[in-house]
Amino acid sequence: MHDTTPWAAHVYGEGMNEHFFLMLLDILPCLLAPSILFVPYCFNFYLLQITWLNKPHHTRLKPGTPYEGYMNFHSDHHTYHGKNFALMSGALLDFYFGTQARRCQGTGGMFLRRISDKDAGEVKIEVS
Repeated sequence: MHDTTPWAAHVYGEGMNEHFFLMLLDILPCLLAPSILFVPYCFNFYLLQITWLNKPHHTRLKPGTPYEGYMNFHSDHHTYHGKNFALMSGALLDFYFGTQARRCQGTGGMFLRRISDKDAGEVKIEVS
């Protein structure tokens, strides 16, 4: 599967099929009624803020950088998206069910480790 880029952080995704119609929704009201002063929805402050704050999570850090162990958690979702949930706030779910990427060490500044005892039927998550 493909990896991720900062462009994947856009709220609407990065597929051209949806972009065409969303661009029409943004542009047509402004063109059809310029005297009403419609502002395109893509210039909504909240939407721009979400897109901007999402960019670090869609940027893969190079191997050997200090935060690589836990900052590539969401980037791994784009590579292994058939398995993990990709929510940084819900990373415990990924580690509990064992759906995190094989080399994933944690997320959000926390290192997580899954310890499972199949004989006892226990799963423990160690947080450091």
